[in-house]
Amino acid sequence: MGAGIRRGFYINFCYIAISMLMPGCLLLSWLLDGLRIEGPHRFLRLLGKNSLEIYLLNVVFTREFDTLAPLLDHGPRCLFFSLSCWTLNILLGLALHRGIEAAKARLSCRREAARR
Repeated sequence: MGAGIRRGFYINFCYIAISMLMPGCLLLSWLLDGLRIEGPHRFLRLLGKNSLEIYLLNVVFTREFDTLAPLLDHGPRCLFFSLSCWTLNILLGLALHRGIEAAKARLSCRREAARR
């Protein structure tokens, strides 16, 4: 080790955030179960059913950051961009899931009619 070089221990912020978010989510779910309120359960069930579509759209939004950020970047650390994209991502994911379910229902009805 050279003179004047000091090596420290560094923990990435991602690991710190995850180590705090996981217990926080578990605590929140425990509290929601204890309250017996149906609203959060319905919302979380809805997000769970549509999670694949939401994830796939999230990949598109994060890859297009350079294109979308100048349009939505108002505020510190792209907060407005993040909130706008998350909201749009969830709404488009819900719409995509409903569209896929409707198309699957039509196809199954047509297949049933063709079998008869």
